[in-house]
Amino acid sequence: MIGQELRLPIVVSDADQDALSYLAQGLPVGARIERDPQYGKAWLIWTPSVDQLGSYDVSLQITDSGLPPVNAGVDLPANFVAQPNTVVADIRLVVREANNGPAVLTVQAIQVEVLCGGNASTHHYQ
Repeated sequence: MIGQELRLPIVVSDADQDALSYLAQGLPVGARIERDPQYGKAWLIWTPSVDQLGSYDVSLQITDSGLPPVNAGVDLPANFVAQPNTVVADIRLVVREANNGPAVLTVQAIQVEVLCGGNASTHHYQ
């Protein structure tokens, strides 16, 4: 919504907890990725302005260093080449003028049978 800060959490899991890098393509002007002190967590933060109504397709790319865990006792050969792992997630940000209320999409009639004092009765809801 215009003028309201968006704080979208980005949570990443990496088994050996390599250093992570975050890249976002297609971010609207003023939006940024901010790392959280907690490993594997970052935030997409943005406060859209009145001239930023509409949709924005953003591609998030998170890459690890491709190295084994620091304290694993693994001796790397002199010719070792790190092979970073990358994951990509695409999201769509939509900026509206106002927050719209929920809309009822469908209502279904349901028949329920209830036992009350040993007698069955049928109730219809719409």
